[in-house]
Amino acid sequence: MAFLGALFQLQLKEKDWNSSQATLKHLRQAGADSVAASLAEGHVALAQQKWDAAEAAYLKAAEQRPLAPEPLLSLVQLDMRQGRMTQAQHRLEALLEKNPDHPYAAGFLGDLFLTKGESAPAVAHFETATRVNPKWTTPWAHLARVRYAQMQMKEGDTALLKGLEANPENEQLRLMLALSLSAQHQYDEAITHYETVLRYVPRSVMAANNLAAVLVDHRGDTKSLDRALTLSKQFESKKPNPYLLDTLGWAHHKLGHSAEAVRVLKQATTFAPDHPVLNYHLGAVYAKAGQRTEAAVHLKKAIEFRASFEGIEEAKALLAEISG
Repeated sequence: MAFLGALFQLQLKEKDWNSSQATLKHLRQAGADSVAASLAEGHVALAQQKWDAAEAAYLKAAEQRPLAPEPLLSLVQLDMRQGRMTQAQHRLEALLEKNPDHPYAAGFLGDLFLTKGESAPAVAHFETATRVNPKWTTPWAHLARVRYAQMQMKEGDTALLKGLEANPENEQLRLMLALSLSAQHQYDEAITHYETVLRYVPRSVMAANNLAAVLVDHRGDTKSLDRALTLSKQFESKKPNPYLLDTLGWAHHKLGHSAEAVRVLKQATTFAPDHPVLNYHLGAVYAKAGQRTEAAVHLKKAIEFRASFEGIEEAKALLAEISG
């Protein structure tokens, strides 16, 4: 069974439609899950733009498992791919009229309205989705994003908190909440949520990076700086990422490790030479090391960036100080 499944995927990748159909037949004969087989049949037809055959296969899967998300989503995506947004909407509305508590239909309909730019009905359907299926995290995330886009920060945070009541270990919802709290300068609350993410998902790079950044920028005591350095030391062993390296370099800087700070931040700006924050940080590190010429180059580059950024006033003041 495993071999046939792998063979089927390879044939799909190579667009060997005839062989994939034969393998799919063998999978059915070998006792493959009937819904998975119907979905696979639909995917093969979809790849060949055989719309009617794809729809028939997806409808069969939906009949076999009416409450599963995959068949319904496949049907909606098929409609959307053909530009039939109205039909997709009618499909979902008809299903909800028949079964108002379908665990996924309201969420998919909310997503469709969001695609159309209609936030009010999208919110209404996301709220329904969170009521009937609170363990499904996607509607909670969409609901929060809509609220944030409308600058309704409290409502967005509330949606995420409710989502986390049902899904306390979910990384995405808690990271979104921590980012929002940090943007609202509620740093202690943000730190608590980042630490919670790392308790549940110890390898979360985003949580480690964001937590380290908040500790460096908004705590600054020795214990917090040591914690930030511990969190960010791992970043040098990963695929080079200028923003992760910036966090590590800035932690070294705040701890007084000038040589390490220069080394790491130079590497960071190699990958993102025009980023204003990275240039500000490298300029500040050079200034502290007494290398005023190099500091001025990077501080000027940061300040000349068209958009504002956190630290721009500090960059201007530091440039004035070393230039005077």
